[in-house]
Amino acid sequence: MNIQKSGGPDSIAPRLMRQISLFGPGIPGSYWLSRIYLLMSRWNFYLTGRIFIDQLTERYMGHWIRFGESALLQVRTCWLDDVVEAFGKKNCGGPFNVVILGAGYDTRCYRLDILRNENARLYEIDAVGTQTIKKNALKKANVDSGNVHFVSCDFERENWMGALESRPNFDKSLPTVFIWEGVSYYLDRDVVKATISEVSKCGNGSCIGFDYAHIACFNPTVLKSTKSVGEPWKFGMDPGNVDDFVKGCDESSSGFKLQVLDHLRYEELKDRYLAKYVGGGHIGYLNDFGGFLLLGIGSETPSSV
Repeated sequence: MNIQKSGGPDSIAPRLMRQISLFGPGIPGSYWLSRIYLLMSRWNFYLTGRIFIDQLTERYMGHWIRFGESALLQVRTCWLDDVVEAFGKKNCGGPFNVVILGAGYDTRCYRLDILRNENARLYEIDAVGTQTIKKNALKKANVDSGNVHFVSCDFERENWMGALESRPNFDKSLPTVFIWEGVSYYLDRDVVKATISEVSKCGNGSCIGFDYAHIACFNPTVLKSTKSVGEPWKFGMDPGNVDDFVKGCDESSSGFKLQVLDHLRYEELKDRYLAKYVGGGHIGYLNDFGGFLLLGIGSETPSSV
């Protein structure tokens, strides 16, 4: 992969967050609670140079939680930004697709300069309710979304690729990058494999970037806590078994092969994307949480994005 080491900053996200609640709709006072929480987090870092959520996690829960929320979000956002940037630069000479799976409040389609290219065809796939909230927030924040195609899909009941292909302007044969951020943990293994298998049927040069949890993270405390909030963790991998997992996902019939283009673990991610204190320690807490995978369609010999 062509390493950019540049992901972020995200100037759009704060504008969106001012329009919504972090605690979900229908909770009295949730909008102002969200504003206060974000303000406290920002000023804590300004005044102390530390991220208190990650500090508390590492100090009191580090024996069973392997990452701090802020650190994981930072490295994941930056890495996936780099994936899109590298893919766009390689394919900007002709039309290419960028598909955000389970887009939520992802902002890449609105802030990455490489996607302002007239050859970039941008798609966000998500549930209709989430998309409605997001589109309203984008409008209130004066963010132009006119170049983004919103594809509504119930991931549990509908085939997302079928929903995407139903759009007359989507060309599956074009090089396509799929961004699948923070989703795999909550899905059954068969669903994860089926999603990757769909990507393996796309045009030469297509790829998917996603994160996964280390199977060792699935301890009783984590399983109980994620289940209690209605979002149980289901899928994880042993990083040493990634190649075997990928082989089981490859359904390409085009003569090309699904292959691992990039597989990043926590040490490299920290060095690449987390700032350091003068003494050398990293800001934020990140341990052996799992990894980030970039899988691509190409010849037998792996090539860069």
